[in-house]
Amino acid sequence: MTPDAFARLSTGARHDALRVVRRMQLADALESARAELDAARETRRMTSTKLDQVTAHAEKLAGHSLIYPYSQDRQDQRTHVEAQITELTRTDTHAKAHKAAANVVYESARLELAKLTRRSPRGNEEAQRFARVLRHLPLDVMTQLVHASSYTVTRLSLDQGAAGGSWGTVDSRTVRRSRVRSMLSAWAREPQTYILRDADGQLFIAAPSILLELVPDDLAAPPTEGDALRAALDVYGMTARKDSEGGVTWLVVQVDPEDEPYGGPHFRISSGGHADRPASAHDELWGASLYDADGAYVTTLDAAPAGSTLAEDSAHIAGAIATYVWAVLTQQ
Repeated sequence: MTPDAFARLSTGARHDALRVVRRMQLADALESARAELDAARETRRMTSTKLDQVTAHAEKLAGHSLIYPYSQDRQDQRTHVEAQITELTRTDTHAKAHKAAANVVYESARLELAKLTRRSPRGNEEAQRFARVLRHLPLDVMTQLVHASSYTVTRLSLDQGAAGGSWGTVDSRTVRRSRVRSMLSAWAREPQTYILRDADGQLFIAAPSILLELVPDDLAAPPTEGDALRAALDVYGMTARKDSEGGVTWLVVQVDPEDEPYGGPHFRISSGGHADRPASAHDELWGASLYDADGAYVTTLDAAPAGSTLAEDSAHIAGAIATYVWAVLTQQ
């Protein structure tokens, strides 16, 4: 569609066209995120397996040193294997951080696409049709309204002994779509039972003294770019808190985890002044700058290579911060 043709569309048509384009972009982002996550899982599996193998070999050599006379050749082997373990541990931790961040990026893309795909009611009349009692619908139609891959099912029970009666949670668990459809089929045959659905796709089963709430797994807010970095930092045993001022957001990581926020040397990390956008909006590499206890700028760590994905970017910066922090703390 040419820009002129797009400009001549009505407001509603332009909105729908932009929605279609955005849906296509998110679908592509989801496929890319899925492919990266699969690759990251495989890389982590390979590095972990190799580390286990070399560690087992090191233990074997250590055992030999206890039952054989000293040998320089055997000692050289042990030194070589210990160096391998050090390097493989670094590689494996990086792979684990990349996998953790890639998983967050995938979830963000999945939930963004689900939110955009989910049809919203237009106006009060349509909202009333969306939020309706399902019990009297044909069973095949009712089960088709179960759209998400899984649901969090919370069972509440009425405590009639309490003053005025009160609802309390009895159980909460995650179940697959097929189980939810089976539940609806079973409860639809029960007397004095109502099955309802709201405009967001949440389901409610109300029976005497029992209420079941079924929340689709795609209703959650998409994880942010900052969540991807937090996941990578967590692999290294570090935490980050979000802060903001004047529309600019960033993550803060204390060099010494015992310090109060900004109470000692710390890193401030952002992507073009942002740290809280959906993963798909991450369009600049993370910048991690070190500040001293007085808030004076010290230095900026090297960024990830140009063209890095958010998951790669997050794993790189998390590793760089961890290396710096480890060097500082071991010197104290």
